[in-house]
Amino acid sequence: MKVAIKIFISLISTFLLIELIFRTIIFFPSKDINVYKYGLVKSIKLSFEEVYPIRFTLKNNTGIIKEEETKNQKEKKAKFLVFGGSTTRGWIDKCKSPVLDSITSSWPDELKKINNNFDFYNFAENGANSDDQLKVLEKRIKTYEAEVILWASKFNMDNIFYWNDYPNYDLLKYSFSNTRKNYFFLMINSINNSISNYMASYKFLNLISLRIRQNYFNYNLYSQEMNISKEDVYYSVQNNKINTKKAIKIAQKYNIKKFYIVSLPYRNLRFDFEPYKFDLYDKAIIELEKEFEPFVKVIDVKNDPVYLNNEELFCDNVHQTPKGNSLQAEHIYNRLVKDKYLNE
Repeated sequence: MKVAIKIFISLISTFLLIELIFRTIIFFPSKDINVYKYGLVKSIKLSFEEVYPIRFTLKNNTGIIKEEETKNQKEKKAKFLVFGGSTTRGWIDKCKSPVLDSITSSWPDELKKINNNFDFYNFAENGANSDDQLKVLEKRIKTYEAEVILWASKFNMDNIFYWNDYPNYDLLKYSFSNTRKNYFFLMINSINNSISNYMASYKFLNLISLRIRQNYFNYNLYSQEMNISKEDVYYSVQNNKINTKKAIKIAQKYNIKKFYIVSLPYRNLRFDFEPYKFDLYDKAIIELEKEFEPFVKVIDVKNDPVYLNNEELFCDNVHQTPKGNSLQAEHIYNRLVKDKYLNE
């Protein structure tokens, strides 16, 4: 018994020492003492943005803190607030960085290059769906003064297929067909995320492992065989529509001048149900545009024929290369100039 206790204490001490060493390594390039509070203070999060060389970036709890924001935390005024998933945050260019997420470009950043007056905060997050981004909007709009919202919540609607519960259940009264089947998988993933939220060393190693599996072993986080029904697809789009409608009403409450729904392009479709899903999505956003006209406008980038099966513009089915992001930014820029929210 005593031997077992000694072994246990030894293992815990080793883990803690590794964690302390790892955080100290992060501290030296960042010079941010908050790295030692990671996991203790919920608002402190780590984002491993690059691997060549590795750059450790501290984040707030809902959005990317850009360099100009960290210099002056009190300055919270920007003309544009941007919301969405990884296609808006900026994602990996697999040709350049095949191991860890490396933000080579994003369409908001590319738009800034076209017109330096595009003053924005990007609150998009990897994997975020409309439920996630609505929470971000509800919090950020209280402290960030802005005129225009760009809402690009489209590709992560499928996330809700795996949820046992979701915020709009009371409104939709619909249970998705795969939630019970995937309960054990979701529980394991939840434990994995919980450990990552407390141990920087575990999170870093877990991210490396995930990227290696994704890029060299064709691993998909949701790779289990799924039986998606038309009802699942329909209600996932309705959930997105409800959240977007809530976001619009919040924007009106805080005197935002214009709310743009940005429909992003894709290279091709992965699943049989996607044509039906995106057809429903297109109808839903047009209905919202008509309902809240002229406050809400749709910027439909996907109908630009330049994107159709163009390998040069995409890293995968939906994430774009810097060239793709640049073309997309130009499309959005032209619309903002036309509507007089940006000067040429």
